[in-house]
Amino acid sequence: MSKRKHPFISHLTFWFALGSAVSALGWSTSWSAETAPAGAPIGVKACQGGESWQLGDLEATLNPRFIDTIHSFLGKRMTTVRGFAEALAMRRQAKTPEEKFFAEYWISRALYGSRMVHVAKDGFALLASREVSDKTAGIQLAAVECLVQIHNIYPAIPIPDSVYARIPDYQHAAKSIGRTDIVNDLATHYAIAKAATGPVSDAEGQRLVSYVAGSAHHEALIRGLLAAKKNDHSEVIRNLRAFVDTSGMPNHLQRYVTQAHLLLARSYYSVEQYDHAIDQFKKVDRKSNDLADSLQEMSWAYLMAEDYKEAVGTAIILQAGGLRKTYTPEAPMVMSMAMNEICQYPESIKAANTFRRSYESVYQWLESWKKGEKDGKRQNLYKLAVQYLKRQGDTPDRLGSEWLRSPVFIADQDEVNLLFDEKTAASSLTAWGSKEQNALARSIVDEIHDLKPTFKKELARRQQEGKPFSSNLQAKLEHLRDSLISFRNLQHAAPVWKAVLANQLEKNPVIEHRLIAGIESDLKKRSERMHDQLEEIAENIELIEVEIYNGASQDIIWQNAHPDFKKIAKELGDDSGNRAPASKVWDWGKASNITEDGAEIWEDELGSFKANLPDNCESKDKYLALKATKIGRN
Repeated sequence: MSKRKHPFISHLTFWFALGSAVSALGWSTSWSAETAPAGAPIGVKACQGGESWQLGDLEATLNPRFIDTIHSFLGKRMTTVRGFAEALAMRRQAKTPEEKFFAEYWISRALYGSRMVHVAKDGFALLASREVSDKTAGIQLAAVECLVQIHNIYPAIPIPDSVYARIPDYQHAAKSIGRTDIVNDLATHYAIAKAATGPVSDAEGQRLVSYVAGSAHHEALIRGLLAAKKNDHSEVIRNLRAFVDTSGMPNHLQRYVTQAHLLLARSYYSVEQYDHAIDQFKKVDRKSNDLADSLQEMSWAYLMAEDYKEAVGTAIILQAGGLRKTYTPEAPMVMSMAMNEICQYPESIKAANTFRRSYESVYQWLESWKKGEKDGKRQNLYKLAVQYLKRQGDTPDRLGSEWLRSPVFIADQDEVNLLFDEKTAASSLTAWGSKEQNALARSIVDEIHDLKPTFKKELARRQQEGKPFSSNLQAKLEHLRDSLISFRNLQHAAPVWKAVLANQLEKNPVIEHRLIAGIESDLKKRSERMHDQLEEIAENIELIEVEIYNGASQDIIWQNAHPDFKKIAKELGDDSGNRAPASKVWDWGKASNITEDGAEIWEDELGSFKANLPDNCESKDKYLALKATKIGRN
């Protein structure tokens, strides 16, 4: 059986029969511009909302049709499939390196707009890795900006080393076109990647800093990170304070502010400047994934600063509301130690028991898991984490929430989700492209059908009277020509589109396997660390209890010797002067941003535990002083 011809084919016979009439319209494949801005093309906000381009010399050499296509694509008046087809056509017709680079950028840009992020990233990386010239630098820097955007959204998708290797070339080129911000961002990502993967030598550190010379915030951030890598706390403090305190921070660096405050706090803690450490811990964003850790560490800072009531109050926060599900096992130990320091012995014992009660199920689970690991009965931790995320299975909350807070789990799982999105997008985009091509074919058929009578009539008049085609007919013919070109571009693009998508979908299972293996490895390390930490804390709790019981025994003897102490201590505790002024208390506000039930952060959920517990040790001193005064008066 022969294939049925598309009705469009028969109408094409009529169209191509126009011959000399078409030539008479003066249509040509060449174009010119009387005035055009000079210079290399430069993109602004590449791969972001509000993207725009200064085409420079390309304005004079590029087909105006493609310029219109770019504006339509950016204005969301053109589908990504159509944009891909037009970009391929631009690539076929390109005559200069900058035209080819520009076309290749738009091919990747159309794929990125189609949510095919991985294949778009490969295209941007290939373009950004090539030799940099003055004429192509603006286009390549736009590709770099897209790579940075992709990495910001999907941290598990790295920027290739081949792109980082071009930083010196971009550093020179960016100055001439005023896009040093892109190079600074690229160099910052490079420094973070280097610091995360291994030691950084002094020479290499200086090279990384040299890439961002002249940018105060980027340089301070990179110097601070490199200093943190070497545990050089004075340098961390000097540079990261400059980073967070200097005005005019670019918006795209805001993502690093919380981590900068954490690193600052830990450095201040290490040099025993506890008040400064506490100030930095307080600046951690309450919506941050690091909030629970920062609160636990802040309770330690209060304890070391001998501000025992605040240490207890901060630790209590981690036992209330939604934060009670987070893994912060040191908080009950800090509470126990702080209460022992203020001679609140019964409450100190309760705090120690809170640790056992809250973390027994976590420890038992981890103990069973480790035994299974030794016996070769491995559990799939990634699968259990996903089940916990779906509120399935019997994983303890404190364990499951710690898995889900893992930066590796968050980043890699985002990319795994992207792989599924790409599979769905590839199927729908291919169907949409076919639908758009068929719709365009039907539209052309209708146009030709409607145009036939008018064209034949005006053609006959032209031959008899020598009159030109009417402006109305010329406009319709030009529109028909553009539609035909678009149809042909879609036809040429279809097999390439399908091949590109098929190639990426073939790679995705390999990528998914690598990502899941990375998550599994990270969860295993975290679980081992949690198990060892809980054993260590349990041992420390036993030592603390020995100290508590020794102090409590002496306290019982002392109170028996001073039977009126409790009455007088209560009167001393009721003195308003014993309370901290409101200006000294950290206002946590409502817990609705942190907890699930919108309760007050400072609500008393632990029975007799209070953030404003009286200091019994201090009360004893006051009691003895008071008794001594009375004896002196008598």
